[in-house]
Amino acid sequence: MKSEVSPSAVSRIHQLLIINFTCAFTQAKHIYICSQMKDSYRHKGMRRRLVQQLREKGVQDEAILAAIEAIPRHFFLDKAFEEHAYDDKPFPIGHEQTISQPYTVAY
Repeated sequence: MKSEVSPSAVSRIHQLLIINFTCAFTQAKHIYICSQMKDSYRHKGMRRRLVQQLREKGVQDEAILAAIEAIPRHFFLDKAFEEHAYDDKPFPIGHEQTISQPYTVAY
């Protein structure tokens, strides 16, 4: 018998996956760096602006938007590139990897 998963459960799973990935990545790679970084009101405002831009592009999943608003994306970039952390674009993070464009992740 096949059981269906509700859309809200899928949204919650997406949110948890994003948060778990972020935590695992932080612990494995950047625990010292992240402990030294600050999540200021300015950063939170930049995240709110990014979430608003994603809404305007048609992203409607509130759990995903809440996760994007909660995750300090600037922790994953070199401090020199902090101003670009909340742009809706991918950004290189080293080791031939990029942090994905927020719209791509959210949609």
